[in-house]
Parts: sequence; structure tokens; C-alpha cells
Amino acid sequence: MSEKNIVSSILESAAVEFGVDGAYEAIQKDGFLGATQKAVENKVDDIKQGVNDVKNKAKEVGGYLKEDFNNLKDAVGDLFASEEEKAAKKAEEEAKKAKEEAEKKAQEEEEKARREALDKSYILHTALLVCDKAYITSETGLEAHPSYIVLPQSHGESIHGLPQLNVDDYIGDVNVLNFGICRSPKNPSVQAAARKILDEVKEETKSWTDKLMSIFVDDSNNDVCDSEESLAAYCAGVCTPKFDKGWVDGKEDVLIDGSPALLGRCTLNCIYGGNITIQSSGQPE
Repeated sequence: MSEKNIVSSILESAAVEFGVDGAYEAIQKDGFLGATQKAVENKVDDIKQGVNDVKNKAKEVGGYLKEDFNNLKDAVGDLFASEEEKAAKKAEEEAKKAKEEAEKKAQEEEEKARREALDKSYILHTALLVCDKAYITSETGLEAHPSYIVLPQSHGESIHGLPQLNVDDYIGDVNVLNFGICRSPKNPSVQAAARKILDEVKEETKSWTDKLMSIFVDDSNNDVCDSEESLAAYCAGVCTPKFDKGWVDGKEDVLIDGSPALLGRCTLNCIYGGNITIQSSGQPE
């Protein structure tokens, strides 16, 4: 081995021994000046990132401080405000509250009027439906997961060119399309979801002896409670709409293909406990 190679081998061993083998490899690859320049550039990048982190933190803290300061300013302002200023602020707050209440009441009255009109309306192909067991959770609370009622073959009566329905149009996934999701604890799919959770919990809490014994003994319990307070009530499954009776409260004096016409006020009950209501007539606005 040449003298140069011997020196290089000794330096490499020393670099590994003292934990600076990374720097040694960089010098071998880029030369001393190149490795030094890269190290400086990396250090500068680290400093820039640190400065940016500090700036972002300062902005975040500054936002909180600004909010706290504004709250403090309002409190101090109220403390030293004159009677006239306090009265003016109170009147402003009351006016704002009254406006909000008036807007809410107007919305409620508008919805009530819409509902009353819908209850008397004839229902047509593709009207919107909701089920009280078909919903999703969001940041704003519970949101209905709607579906539609359809008529594959017309009864011969139509409004605005759209087929009209009767109370016998209630067949699941034929007339009443599935809602996609079901949260009824009576639904076998929901019970299966609850059973899966129970099985996973049991498996996690089993000792190695229990797991060994389960190979020889069937200790499974497939019974899942279907009450509204059970685990199943907090699970979700697949909607498979099934009905043993038709729509309730149709228009008896108007027959569509021999059965009472379907109105917006009609309701339908799924065998798994879901209550289906009509949310639009299907008629053009």
C-alpha cells in the first residue's frame, strides 16, 4: 500500500472513531474548500429556518396579544365610559340582537310557509327525501344524507311532464333509493359494525391463555343490543331500505293508477326504525 493510501486509511479510521466521518467523506468528495462552503451554506439555511420559525411564532403570539388587548381595551372603555356612551353601546347591542332575532324569525316563518305549501303539493319523480337515521356528523353538527323517490314506469299521470307518484310507490331501491348510510341500531349492517368493534376490543384485552383456549373453544357472542343506548347506536352501516307498509296520509280523493296520490305531507317508516319524510315536490320551481 502506498504512503498516500496509508495516510488516507488512518485519517478515515480516525474520522469514524471521533464521529466526524460525515465531514471526512464530504472533504474526500468535494475537497476541503468545497466541503467547507457546503457546511456554511447548510448552517445559513438552518439559521434562516430558525429566524422564520421565530417570526411565525411572533405573529401567532402577536395575534393572541392583539385579541387580548382589544378585549382589555373594551373592558377598560366600559369602565370609564360616560352614562351616555354606556347607553349608546347598550342600545347598539340590543338593536343588533333584535335584528338577529328578526332574521331568525323570518327564516322560520319562510320555512314554515314552504313546509305548508309542500305538504299540499303532489309529489313527482325525483323528489328529495330524508331519513332520520341517515345522517353524517360535521363541525356544525348533524347533517342529513338525502336520497330521492323515483318512478321507473309512469302511472300515466304527470305534472309539468314529470310522472306523478302514489302511496304504493315505496319499494326500497326501486322507488325509494337508498340513503347510503344508516345509523339505526336495528339495521344488521350497523350491528355488524358494532360487533366488529366488540371483537377487536375482546381480542386486544385477551391474555395469551385465553387466545390459546379460543383455538379449541368457541367463546364468541354474536348478540348485539339494538337499543338507542347501545354501542350500535353510535355506529354506522349500509342503508338497505325495506318497508312493510306504504306511504301514510295520501290524498284519498285523488287516485293515481287506483291508489291515493302522494303528497308532501306523507311519511314512510323503514322496518329498521327510520322515518322518511319528503323535502321537495320534484316540481320545477
